[in-house]
Amino acid sequence: VSYRLLDGKRCVDLCGTIIGRESYYGAIRKLEETSFSGTADLGAAILSDPNAGFDDGMSYIISDFLTDSDWKSAVDHLVGRKREVALIQVLTPEELNPAAGGARSFCDAETGAHVRVDVNRDALQAYRQAVEYFLNDIRQFCVSRGVPFMTVRSDERVEEVLVTRGCVEELIQ
Repeated sequence: VSYRLLDGKRCVDLCGTIIGRESYYGAIRKLEETSFSGTADLGAAILSDPNAGFDDGMSYIISDFLTDSDWKSAVDHLVGRKREVALIQVLTPEELNPAAGGARSFCDAETGAHVRVDVNRDALQAYRQAVEYFLNDIRQFCVSRGVPFMTVRSDERVEEVLVTRGCVEELIQ
């Protein structure tokens, strides 16, 4: 097992090759301690990985998938290399279920841009519909390729998600 961190348009080896249970749990701890920031071009970074493998394992892509990057081509590339692929989407609780309306200030975590919006009931309903459409689009893409997919909240522990929920939802085999 190995973990790659996508940074900009490049793919960085996070922990080296992981062999054995203790090494795996150590890598999970390192993953929990990793600070994620900035932007990544999922498509370009995954396609740039010189060690993507061929017919030799599983690739988990952990992202919010809120990107203009062509990540779907990257998934198709990995599937074409006979990799098993699973997508884990991480969204904040507020992204999944925003608070009641009123004047809100939003900050784009990647660009730092601030936007002030008056969130009324109709806007909240439209947002929820857009989120559902977005999630369904990813689910349908994954189902059509036999790629497991799950959405998790950012306040969930990585270990809980990968070990417990991942087994239940058949992401980890």
